[in-house]
Amino acid sequence: MERSFRITQKQLDNLGSLMASKATGSVILASCGRGRAVFPDATERESWSYIGGEKELEVSDLKAMSFDGKLSYCVVAQPDELSEIAFDFPNCIWVGISFNRVTAFYWNGSLVSVDICEVVGHSINIISASEESYSANDFNIRTRQTFGRGTTEVLSSLTIGVAGASGTGSIVAEQLFRLGVKRLILVDDDSVEEVNLGRILNAGRTDVLLRKNKAEMLKEKFDAMGLECEIIAVPSTITGRKALRYLSQCDVLFGCLDSADGRMQLNRIGTFYTIPVIDIGVKLVSDRGELSEISTAVRYIVPGEASLLSLGVYSTEQLQSESLRRADPVAYRDRLKEKYIIGAQESAPAVISINMLASSCGVIELLNRIHSFRDTPNKDVEIISCNLLEPYFNVAPPSEPDTALAKYLGRGDCIPFLDMPSLGEIPL
Repeated sequence: MERSFRITQKQLDNLGSLMASKATGSVILASCGRGRAVFPDATERESWSYIGGEKELEVSDLKAMSFDGKLSYCVVAQPDELSEIAFDFPNCIWVGISFNRVTAFYWNGSLVSVDICEVVGHSINIISASEESYSANDFNIRTRQTFGRGTTEVLSSLTIGVAGASGTGSIVAEQLFRLGVKRLILVDDDSVEEVNLGRILNAGRTDVLLRKNKAEMLKEKFDAMGLECEIIAVPSTITGRKALRYLSQCDVLFGCLDSADGRMQLNRIGTFYTIPVIDIGVKLVSDRGELSEISTAVRYIVPGEASLLSLGVYSTEQLQSESLRRADPVAYRDRLKEKYIIGAQESAPAVISINMLASSCGVIELLNRIHSFRDTPNKDVEIISCNLLEPYFNVAPPSEPDTALAKYLGRGDCIPFLDMPSLGEIPL
């Protein structure tokens, strides 16, 4: 069983203040969301995400409490206090906070560190229990030379989801694979076609003839390379049950989607399970070779803050249009003809060179969030956009939170899944 604990930087700051003011010998009790997935190799992964609702309790009161078995909690204390107060409490994670540094443990006869403790804010702080087993080798020596051993250790512990395995997704996956991440979850429901060969890495004519699913094609090619990265291919839309379950147990999510409903779903997963989302967008507008727009955008979404909807990446009208197109194609065409709705774009220009620029900016954004190297502080950057007609890069600062979505922060598994009746219950 792999275990992870996630908390946002804002939640940690608030918790740190409560810890500083608590009485000696007391603890902080708060609620947590939980999620779990069983991967194809039978590996189980469980996540705990901090919600809040803090109460200060004496340890004696804590031990005397009768807890609801359906709820999950975390008990917070100074790290050196945990070994003295911890006991067998199966629905609890034990969290130590000292000088704004967080460590998390579960009980297995004694306190055992979770595999991944993740603090998500404008930067991503990862504390991995596997650091002692990390081994440097020639494969990652150049990455180590650039970012140091600490960053390569973090990368080797991460499970990363890539939603969309086409023009930008295949390039993102290629980079993450060669950076040495632990596990990649690739989600795409589409098959390789002739039109894809100019922009999907590793795809060939044989894949077209066999109508290989894009995610499964990438897994096959990556597995043949023999590098130490587990590849899980999910040949479905992002709303498929396995896709939703697997993505909920990632440490970072990449959105390489062009649909409004796909972006909405990914953003909700990031919020419910406290996972940072990096959304990548490309826009090319051309009329018979006359280019009027070449732009890219990378958006870093902190769970509980701004969303792709509040940033205007998609609109509620687009969501309604896409939903109607899937549910009732005839009504969709009629309403489109009568101009009651905005039609979803069936196809758009795409060039691998532009996709590579956008995808590289997205992966570099991840590297910068776990190992800050740029001059502009991460707290001042939410969107990095590029206009290649000028050309220039533009940086947008964080915007106002999406309060409607933020109320679900850390909720974890619930029925219906993601609080969406259309999804119902998503079984393991």
